[in-house]
Amino acid sequence: MAALGVTRLPLMLIEPQLAAGHLVRVLSQCRFDGPSLYAVYPRDRLRPPSVQALLEHLQFRRAPRQAEA
Repeated sequence: MAALGVTRLPLMLIEPQLAAGHLVRVLSQCRFDGPSLYAVYPRDRLRPPSVQALLEHLQFRRAPRQAEA
């Protein structure tokens, strides 16, 4: 996990890694509103169909819902 970057994850997913010292908390004084989700993938390669399907699913789930008539 060393030197792979910075991310924001739910504490319930990373508590064991924090306790073991595998992850280090940074920017703990900052608060972020709402959930954030980013997909990171190489730009110069074709995305496998499974990755493309996941990205489309996530975009659909995060899109604002229109009010029902």
